[in-house]
Parts: sequence; structure tokens; C-alpha cells
Amino acid sequence: MIAGDPSRFAIESSISVVWERRGMELGYFLFHVCGNSYGIKAIDASALGNAYDSVKECIEERGTHTSPFVNGTPAGELARVSILCLYAPDQEENSFFGHSYDDCEAIYRNNRWKSCGECFDDLSDFLIYDWGDKVRFIAFKKISDQYMPECLSEIWIDSDEFYSILNEWKLRYDIEYNDAEISLDTHMLIGNPDVFALESSISVAYKDAELRALGFFRVHLASIDGYAYWNHDDRGIYGLRGNDANYLATPYDSVGRILKEWDEGIREGELLLYNANEAGDDSRIYFQLVDNNVRIIAEKHHDPSHWKQIWVDADEFYDVLESWHDDFEAQWNSAEKI
Repeated sequence: MIAGDPSRFAIESSISVVWERRGMELGYFLFHVCGNSYGIKAIDASALGNAYDSVKECIEERGTHTSPFVNGTPAGELARVSILCLYAPDQEENSFFGHSYDDCEAIYRNNRWKSCGECFDDLSDFLIYDWGDKVRFIAFKKISDQYMPECLSEIWIDSDEFYSILNEWKLRYDIEYNDAEISLDTHMLIGNPDVFALESSISVAYKDAELRALGFFRVHLASIDGYAYWNHDDRGIYGLRGNDANYLATPYDSVGRILKEWDEGIREGELLLYNANEAGDDSRIYFQLVDNNVRIIAEKHHDPSHWKQIWVDADEFYDVLESWHDDFEAQWNSAEKI
């Protein structure tokens, strides 16, 4: 779906997956400015709820995206200073355009497109300025504390036209969402999260078995005495949760390998959460059979405060892995694949 003229200003998007809970849609969202595209065009590039909310908020705040230094300041200079004010460290003592750092930061936060970080993984950033009956829209890509001049675009566009394009996209998105088929809820939690459990969810199922699915996979572990000893938000959970946290072929294949080797008498190793190209949360899970129990050691970020060791009955450990592996395989086999 494209709203507007890509040679001047347009929004392009597509919904790949929707759930009953509005705001969790998966797909892509792009800006086109003077023939240049910003954003990643892939079926799993963005959580579109963030994009939708940003468009809605921009429409509601029409006329308030003002700045004392928008008129006459080159687009590159506005982009450069925005990076210094919003991203670069140790700028608090500096002034910009005759304004203090605090004042400039507040101004730029008001003029920055709200979902830059959530929807644009290609380092894109955007500034929007209301100026009388015009809107000045600046698009650029940043690297470190600099913008890339070759990726800088700007347009002065009639205010009515600009906000009409945003409103057209919003209305057409609502229609596309309402017409879309709701995806099956694939969330699973196998085992007892207060002892040992595997949690996962499929967002997108692929025909390619090397990827298998996109979603998340997490391991829940209790502390030695059954209670978590760090903060509530990170209570014995290893792995990230999100629609696009990782490709699930890695944990699926890892669990399958563990089960196969277990039957062959090899009963120690590592449970892989991510492939080599995925950063994840740097969690590592190791296990070893000792008598009739399994010793599980977990770490995260190589940080001692996230180190954990527990003992689980061997049969319980095996049953959790086998149940998750079988249920995940059944979900993937029955899912509509792309």
C-alpha cells in the first residue's frame, strides 16, 4: 500500500501478520522522500503498531511541530545538531543555534518523528516542522554521531497535502487490518517456570526449514532456593521476548540434537537460544547429567549477577524438552507458511 507520490512524499507499508490484539502487527513501513526510500522492505521488518501510533499522533499534533531555527537553516545542519542533541554523549555544556542543550533537546524531541527507533532499523531518522501553511520534512540516515550526506532528503510540502497523505495511509491501514486474517496464537509455556520451563511463540512461519519461524524462545529457571535474587523484570528468564526476537530454527534444532544425543548416552552440552548472527541477550544455557539429576548453569552478558545454577530431575528435564520440541513441530507443520 502506498499513500502519496514516492517521487515527492509518500508512505508505503504492508501487513504480514496480525493478531487479535491490535498493535502487534508485523510487516514493513517506509517513507519515500523525493524518490529516496527510508526503512527496510521486508515482511518482518517492523512492529507496525508503533508506526500507526506515530502517524496518528502526528495528525493530532498538526501545527505544533514548531522550531525557532527551522527557516533558513540547511537540512544537513538540522540533522547534524539533532544527532548531537538526541544521541551523542557529553553535550550538556554545549549550545546550538544560540540555545542551551536542554532547550535544543526539548525542541528536537518535539520535531522528531516519534517511532524512528522502533520502525526503522536502517538508521533512518526524520524531522518534521510546521511552518505556516507548509511542512518541512527532513529524512536522513545516521552513523555514530554523524549523518550520511548521501542519504539526506528534504521536502517543503503544503500542510494540507502532507497531513492528507498521513490520514489517507491511516484510513487504508485500518481497512487492511480489518480485512486481514487473524493469525493463530502460538504462545507456549512448557514446564514449571518456577523450576524449569521453555517458552516460545511463532510470529511468522517460513517454508525454509533453515529459518523455520520468526518469534521468540526463552528459558525460565528458578534460583537455587526457588526464589529470584535479582530485579522483577529479569527474574530468571533467559532470552528476549518479541515478535521478531530470533529465528526459531536454532532452539528447535538444538533441542532436537539434545534429545537425540540423550538417547545415545551423551548427556551434557549447551542449549542454544540464538544463531551466530543474532545478538539476543547474550544468554548461555549449559547442562550436565549427574546421577539422576540435571545440573543447569545459565549466564547472561558474562555478568555474575545473572549467573544461575539449579538442579532438575532428569526425567523432568527430558520431558520438558521433548514436549516443547513435539508441540513446536506440530505448530510449525500446521501454520500457514511464507
